[in-house]
Amino acid sequence: YGTCEDHNAPTGTGVSPYAINADPLTHERVTVNDAYLDPIRDRPNLSVIGDALVDRVLFDSANRAVGVKVRLDGEWRTIEAGEVLLAAGAVHSPAILLRSGVGPETGLPTGEGLQDHANAVLFLDYLPGQGPTMPDDRHTNCCVRYSSGLADAGTNDMMIVSMNHSPRSRHGGLLVGWVNQSFSRGSLRLSSPDPEDHPIIEENMLSDPGDVVRLRDTVRRMIELTRQRSFDSAVSGVGLDGQGTPIESLETDAEVDAWLRGSSSDAQHICSTAAMGRVVDADCKVFGFDGLRVIDASVFPEVPRANTHLMVIALAETMATRL
Repeated sequence: YGTCEDHNAPTGTGVSPYAINADPLTHERVTVNDAYLDPIRDRPNLSVIGDALVDRVLFDSANRAVGVKVRLDGEWRTIEAGEVLLAAGAVHSPAILLRSGVGPETGLPTGEGLQDHANAVLFLDYLPGQGPTMPDDRHTNCCVRYSSGLADAGTNDMMIVSMNHSPRSRHGGLLVGWVNQSFSRGSLRLSSPDPEDHPIIEENMLSDPGDVVRLRDTVRRMIELTRQRSFDSAVSGVGLDGQGTPIESLETDAEVDAWLRGSSSDAQHICSTAAMGRVVDADCKVFGFDGLRVIDASVFPEVPRANTHLMVIALAETMATRL
């Protein structure tokens, strides 16, 4: 693998330092609240209300959004608005839309087409004196973004990251590979009309054979990486799970595929549940309704071939210029 400076760049192919939006001294994550809201909290035209549960968007007889129904201090209230912007994330923005009647009954596939990055994880045991020393130490140092050349995928369709911390113990890390370009699609639907109830998510990962073929190839690549001499200086063992199942148990394609279907998880990059071109237009306006936009990862037509945080911020900044 070659090297690159920035894996988030369109040309970011190869091995690079893993970008983290954190303070380099305190290691604390710089949230959008830190970067965008805190500096302007004193603006007279800004009100931030916490502990608020939004039930639904309210419309007039002409299908124009006029506000939201929200629970504050235990009471349901109506907050009026000239325009409603939903930014509750790719899980709860579509859930609010569905509770508002913005879905199949109005001809919109709200909640359909969900995507995420299906992954495969290898557990690494550190030799004494290796690995992080504190829980707040940097969680990931480097990654490799590459093109598999399989299943007609595009460039940079795959990613492998080395994570310093493991959920298994204080003395282990992880290798995580995922399909940057996902072909599988899932769905989100309401479990009930109650906004307290979380929606039902069917990620349907690895349902597309092209995802399975490429993630299987990534597993082979990760296993090969662990057999390089550089690993011997820091890692004492590699396992398939928290119980230390050896990687040697994966020999055939069928064994790899069975392991993937039983252990693969998502990368917490859910997208495309109110996608542009299907539920919203290029300005994030919901088709068939006035005064209503969705501005979060819900609107991505497909999950990007990169981590989603930076792209969400870019979307929000772009939409802010169009309001």
